Amino acid sequence: MAISSFLVMLNNGRTCQDPWQCVSLNCHNGVCSGLTQGEFCYQHSDCDAQLFCSRATVWPWENRCAKLRTSYEQCKETYECSLAHYCWYASDTDKKESIKKCLPLYSQDHGTRFGWQSEDYLEPTFDDYKYNG
Repeated sequence: MAISSFLVMLNNGRTCQDPWQCVSLNCHNGVCSGLTQGEFCYQHSDCDAQLFCSRATVWPWENRCAKLRTSYEQCKETYECSLAHYCWYASDTDKKESIKKCLPLYSQDHGTRFGWQSEDYLEPTFDDYKYNG
């Protein structure tokens, strides 16, 4: 049976027929499967669907697969958040304290600025570049 080129490199959670179709090279009961919660990981795609690779911030730097975060839980990047959520500042206080949270899509007021943070984004200062990267 021939398999088309778009049925390869499938993410975990996608249906499959053979292990070589999956990024994880693990097709279990017709579904691409990754590492389970608590297992050591290197990157998000190593973990099973609904999990992310939680990066350790202290020695011994043990990254492990963890459940996706839900509404208003603290995060560092959108990959940590459940579906229909994104990682951003929930309030001005969170922005000042550099605390991002998983926010539901469309939860912010109309006109809320995302991305680059600067008083005058048309003429950024050196401090703006240091802060924003």
